This record gives sequence, structure tokens and C-alpha cells, in this order.
Amino acid sequence: MTLDMLLDVVLDTIKDALMILPILFIAYFLMEMMEDMAEDKLRGALRRAGKFGPLLGALFGVVPECGFAAAAGGFFAGRVISAGTVLAVFLSTSDELIPIFLGEGTREIGTLILVLGLKVTWGIAVGYAVDCFWRRSRDGSAIHSICEEEHCGCDDEGHGGVLGWLRSAAIHTGKIMIWIVLTSLVLGMLVEWLGEDRVGTIIPNVPVLGELVTGLLGLIPNCAGSVLIAELYLGGVISGGAMLSGLLVSSGTGLLVLARMNRDRKETLRLLLILYAAGVIGGCALGWLI
Repeated sequence: MTLDMLLDVVLDTIKDALMILPILFIAYFLMEMMEDMAEDKLRGALRRAGKFGPLLGALFGVVPECGFAAAAGGFFAGRVISAGTVLAVFLSTSDELIPIFLGEGTREIGTLILVLGLKVTWGIAVGYAVDCFWRRSRDGSAIHSICEEEHCGCDDEGHGGVLGWLRSAAIHTGKIMIWIVLTSLVLGMLVEWLGEDRVGTIIPNVPVLGELVTGLLGLIPNCAGSVLIAELYLGGVISGGAMLSGLLVSSGTGLLVLARMNRDRKETLRLLLILYAAGVIGGCALGWLI
């Protein structure tokens, strides 16, 4: 790659980032406001869901950000919710999907709505299927000792009104912009180095391989996974099925909370394997709809 090509990639990345910056900030501000105003009620309902756990879990999980995925990971570790419920939340969690697609403007709104609908539907189906054979004692008191041990702050008050929302939105926007810029730079340099035609055929033309690879990317336990997967799809590098597979698996910090707080390591591993398998199968089975 020549210096001129590298400079073009850098300038294009900066230009694209500046164009979506205000959209991201507004989106995150609205998300922070909604989450702060409604999270206590939604999390309380999730605890009391009972047999409606996978249904409510999938619906709550689609709320922007991975906050409910993190809460679900903690609730599962504390034996408050079922395996099917936490999987439904993980599979439907949108993480950074919504702000990234909104940053593309109206041309991707239809795809965004379809993807969210498929994630919720698949989350409900997998959640109830898992609950049919996964039996586990539930004791809500266990969550309290874990919260005290981890100092997770799950009982903290709101984020501080408008100023708090603005601050949180600014922090989230800054963090996600870093991931977007880094991802875009890497993708841009890869495209320039290999050529657009060659990059576009690396994954999409190999059946199932795309879903398997992006499913692994989805296991990255922070926003980087969903950012990378969304950017790869929007850049035309991966197919809709591969994108769906990765986004189904991607549940942000929910995986971190689950791994850190659940003392049964074998159970955690089994849950992660089911999540990965469900994501890959969902991507292969439903990807043709995108």
C-alpha cells in the first residue's frame, strides 16, 4: 500500500466519523434517558417473569445498549432467572447495532428493523427450547451476596438527570467512535491492500464459514464485536446471514458479567456453547431474509 492510498483511507475514515458523530451522540442521549427512566421497572419485571421469562427477556434485550444483558448475566448467576431467559436476552441484545445503523441514515432503517425482529423472534424460540430441558434451582437471595462481593452497583440510584445523561452520552459516543475509527481504518486498509473484489469474496462465497467466523467475533465481550460485525456488513464484506450470526451471539458486557459472577464454570461454558450454536444456526437459517 502506498502512502497516498493510506492517506486516502485515513481521510475517508475521519470524514465518515465526523458525519455520524452528532447522530451517535443524540442516539446515545436518548438511550441513556430511556434506560435511566425505565430500567428499574424493566429489571423488576424480568425478575418476576416466571414462565414468561424468555418472552420478556427477548423484548427487554432489544433495548439499545447491553445494560440488560449485563443485568441478565448477574441474575442468572444469582439464580434469579432461567437459562432460557438469559439466552433470550443475550440473543436479542442490540448492543451497538442501533446507533451504527442509524448513523448510515434512512437507507438501512428497514434492514435494522428486520434484524431486530429476527433477533427477538429467535431469542424467544431458543429461550423456550432451552428451558424445556435445562433444570436449575432458583434462589433470588443468592444475587445479594454476589452483588456485595462484586460491588457492581446494581442498586445505585439514577444517573443524575439531564447532565448525567449528557455525560454518559458523551462517554459512550467517545468510546464507540474510537472503535468505529479503528475498525474503519483496518477495513479500509484491508480493502485497499487486497482490492474490493477480492475482499468481497473471502467470506460470503463459503457456505456456513461466514456464520462460524462472525459467531466467534460475537463472543468478544464488549462493544467491539458488534461494531466490527456491523461495519463489515455495511461495507459489503459479509453477507446478511453472517452478520445475523455474529449479532445474535454478541451480547456485550453480559458475557463478562456472566463469566465473572457465575461460580459454576462448567455451566457458564455450556451456556456459551449453546449461545454460539444458536447464533450460527440462526444466521444460517434466517440470513436469507436479510
